[in-house]
Amino acid sequence: TVYQASTSVVRLAWQPFADVEEEGSAVHSTGVTHYQITIGSSSPGETDVLGPTTVGIATGQVMTGLSLLQGHTYYATVTAFDFVGHSTQSSAKFTVDASPPVIGRIWIWSPEATSLPAATAGTTT
Repeated sequence: TVYQASTSVVRLAWQPFADVEEEGSAVHSTGVTHYQITIGSSSPGETDVLGPTTVGIATGQVMTGLSLLQGHTYYATVTAFDFVGHSTQSSAKFTVDASPPVIGRIWIWSPEATSLPAATAGTTT
């Protein structure tokens, strides 16, 4: 799982999709006319967080102004469209982790001691 700290920004990047023609199976990237991004909370292709957003033929985009929740998993989906309207999509999931680790306890003791002393509460810095 991929984790990210931001609850309002998602940075996406992807490899260019290839458009394979039926005749001769020639692969070229010029058949892709544009990409569309969606972000959903339940499954790939869902649009409840970010509806379909066209980004041209760029292979990366920063999506801002989102309302993502701590601890929730989301699915970013990129859909490529070709000149005749065919489409294909690929998705990646990520989880928001915007909270720091919980403070632990610190023990200070000498190597000669036979047991650990009572714990001293840690403090944040």
